Amino acid sequence: MVPNILMSRNDGLGARLIPLLSALRLAQLTGAKLRVFWPSQDQRTNVSQFACLFAPEFSEAYFIPEAEFRPRRVSIIPAHRFQHLTPEEFVQQADPASDYFIEEATGPVALMGEDPGEVARDYREAMGIITFTDRVKDVMARIDAAFAGRQVTAYHIRHGDVTSSYRARGKAWPNKYVPPEIYLEHMRQSGVGPDRPALLISDTPASIDWLVERQPGAMRLSDLIRLEDLESLQFDFLELYAMSRAALIVAPEMSGFSRVAAAIGAVPIADVGQSLTDQAMEQAMVAMQARLEGQPESFLNDGEIAQATVHLRRWLDLQDRAGDLSEMLDRQLDQGNTVPLLYRMRGEDAFRAGDMAALAETGRQARDAMIPLPHVLSEIDTMQALLHLRVGEAEAATPLLRRALYTWPMQAFAAEAVRLWLLADPRPSAPLYPFDPLVLDLISLSRGEPQKRVEMRSLVWETRHFLSNTFRGPLTAASADAELREKVLAVEAQDEIRGTAAERALKSFRSQIEMEGPDPESALSLAAEMAHDAPLEENRWATQRFALNLLHLRKYQRARYWFARLAKQWPDEPVYAGLLAITIMREGENEVALTHFERANPAGTTPYPVFIPKHVQLLDRLKREDEAEALYDRLLDETGWAEMHLTAVVRRALRQGRPFPHLDRLTRLADEAGPHRAAGALAAQLLYREGRTDEARARAQAALDGGGVPAGDLKAVQAVLGIVAVEPEGTEPK
Repeated sequence: MVPNILMSRNDGLGARLIPLLSALRLAQLTGAKLRVFWPSQDQRTNVSQFACLFAPEFSEAYFIPEAEFRPRRVSIIPAHRFQHLTPEEFVQQADPASDYFIEEATGPVALMGEDPGEVARDYREAMGIITFTDRVKDVMARIDAAFAGRQVTAYHIRHGDVTSSYRARGKAWPNKYVPPEIYLEHMRQSGVGPDRPALLISDTPASIDWLVERQPGAMRLSDLIRLEDLESLQFDFLELYAMSRAALIVAPEMSGFSRVAAAIGAVPIADVGQSLTDQAMEQAMVAMQARLEGQPESFLNDGEIAQATVHLRRWLDLQDRAGDLSEMLDRQLDQGNTVPLLYRMRGEDAFRAGDMAALAETGRQARDAMIPLPHVLSEIDTMQALLHLRVGEAEAATPLLRRALYTWPMQAFAAEAVRLWLLADPRPSAPLYPFDPLVLDLISLSRGEPQKRVEMRSLVWETRHFLSNTFRGPLTAASADAELREKVLAVEAQDEIRGTAAERALKSFRSQIEMEGPDPESALSLAAEMAHDAPLEENRWATQRFALNLLHLRKYQRARYWFARLAKQWPDEPVYAGLLAITIMREGENEVALTHFERANPAGTTPYPVFIPKHVQLLDRLKREDEAEALYDRLLDETGWAEMHLTAVVRRALRQGRPFPHLDRLTRLADEAGPHRAAGALAAQLLYREGRTDEARARAQAALDGGGVPAGDLKAVQAVLGIVAVEPEGTEPK
């Protein structure tokens, strides 16, 4: 049997090369057929231009198109499931219908019984399997000649993506971003100078310039060899290759770029932050604090200010000077720095101090700034809920926690908040979302004691149809769904579970995971069996899961029957009314559906925002547009002007030729998210409609250049730019 290996990773160059080398090594070891899918859909990233790096014969031998990758991705065996096999078992147990899948970027993937030294050697030698273009090979040879007989330390300075990418701007990256001051102190501590040079490698030339100006002996790669006429991806790879020729690599803790360079060159690697003495770290932090307070313009951008502040925060905490940081954060926010991470840090400072008012104000400021990262808003809401729960105010916590979970359920504070909510005594009168606590306890092995832990992925599988989206990506990424399914099966197999209501609960829960697998009809059959296993009044959760699975497969009539039964049996659960309304609306019974939508979200309240878009659609169908608009305003207010809902409201206003009174919020969102999000394209259309032609065209061009124009908006954006004729206002898009 010839095994199949499938390798893919959607990441930067270094993080892609690590699993590629693993896959090449394993294929050579076992005789497997290797297929590589190199994601290149986003043409704005240089990794998509792989033809300038790999020779055509290499790409033709291994690379496959997305159309071939997608069906193969459905049936994979991830590394955590095959690494317990010996090389012989890897071959013998190969399944022709499945691929061994490699995407790990932490280091070489090895099989049971392999010698670590041999793995490292073979991993380095796998580099020789890759055929590069002639231009790349020529510069590689020049690098080898330049490093021959020299002892050079290479410093990897990773600053670009974690300071400028809008997705990265909501999270602290202390293990990726390290401030220049720390690098500078490390070079001084290590004796870098003209006789002991240091090669600086970075995704941000300005960071290299800052260090070269201050440290003799620090040099760029262009100081060693000529670099001309190189494509961006070629240059990145050649920097990585140059690092692999160094005597020592000094880098942040998390840098796939540095790790692969160290592996292919057998070069020791040192963590730049952990290598500093306490005195050197203090000098670096004092210098950085002075620069933050006196020369903020000297940083790359406001994102670098935020990431530098993370390092300063840790140091100030050790000095018992947390108040200094709160004042600095307040100054940054007052000066208009809207990096989401700053709101998150300010919120956490208020949370640690137990300052409910300051935390609520931070949440308001973050929403007014229209930051486009829902997880930051969700974390701030959850911190507020936690403060209420810790003082026994579960009623006040419930709407905050419900909104937080709706917005983004898998974040740092969610599990603790749900745990405390489950333990609240007395129980809150308002519901959170309908889910089965028994399954959470069984899967987390807490045996009916939710005070131990709450497994959030399990909770999201239970509630995802009530949230802002189904979160399919995070739930299935890196085979997380397969892992959870195996865990559920292991609990099902326990003697004390078999033949009990717990087994029924676990099987029906498992059906939800398997609905996303290759055979959803079998999953539906399992859910149906469990739903019919006991009378409805004793079997709420299995019935709920079956009905949701029917809805997921768009079997609306059958779903309607089961949601009607659930709504009748549990009339105080508004979610069932909303789900029933969706199925009734499909059959054109508008007034009946409207009644059920109003039960899900009674007048003046919006506990379940997930039903509002369909409710609005129904009101529009009934020509009750003013009511629909008022309902959308409630939705925006309840969800804190969530991007997905704001853009939906804009599209409705454009489609119907209605006024849109929140243009200032939309333009703020467009500015925060950047030109590669839909908000910019929508703002351009509204501005053009208002006669602000120059501003509209500038935004339209930026959106077009940045790839942020959804297919449905492309013609309208082209019309703003005069590329095509403008359609009459209020016409339905084709």
